[in-house]
Amino acid sequence: MGLRTRILLTFGIGALILSGVLTFLTYTLTRSNLIEREGELGISNQVIAETLDSLRIALFAAAAITLLVGLLLGILASERVVRPLAGAADAARAIAEGRLDTRLEPTDDPDLNALTESFNDMVARLQDRVERDARFASDVSHELRSPLMTLAASVEVMSSRRDELTERSQAALDLLVADVARFSGMVEDLLEISRYDAGAIRLNRDMLRVAELVQQSVLASSMPRTALHIDERCSQPR
Repeated sequence: MGLRTRILLTFGIGALILSGVLTFLTYTLTRSNLIEREGELGISNQVIAETLDSLRIALFAAAAITLLVGLLLGILASERVVRPLAGAADAARAIAEGRLDTRLEPTDDPDLNALTESFNDMVARLQDRVERDARFASDVSHELRSPLMTLAASVEVMSSRRDELTERSQAALDLLVADVARFSGMVEDLLEISRYDAGAIRLNRDMLRVAELVQQSVLASSMPRTALHIDERCSQPR
């Protein structure tokens, strides 16, 4: 059961109980008063019965009106309560999508304004943390490029004299070349991620086959010769 429904039920049940108690008390007191003063007022039992019937109808009508007013107040109260929560939910959804500049508008309600300030402060701290992490990734990737270029140049020099090396040294050189290439790709990927987080580049989405993605991932891994078996049903999904 949602919050809006619970508020409506609370107002509706409260109005129903209030109107029921007032109806019962008013009818009971009026009936007792008429019966006690029957001789003094000089009215017959038929007149008393008709008066009580009219009073009963009026009280039921008043109870129905009270219930409707209670439901109307419940609707207004639920809208007032739920509207800020819906705004907070929309803001949280926008933040989850990456729009960290999203903030809640301040309100005149001191209770809701406390929630708004806490939410905005949390988002500001989150945005600052994400930006610091992005700057850290960018700084690290830039700092790694210089020693990586030196290492790649050294490996290239060694590769140019590969024939002078022993077989064991050639195998070690091949592993070194592969690791340097993989490390270089990781640094480039880290740079691309930091540029994307900083908004310097845009992400271009493209359709691809899942099977092809798996094959390319295995080829780019440290075990490119791993045997793969792709079911025919999985070869075409994109």
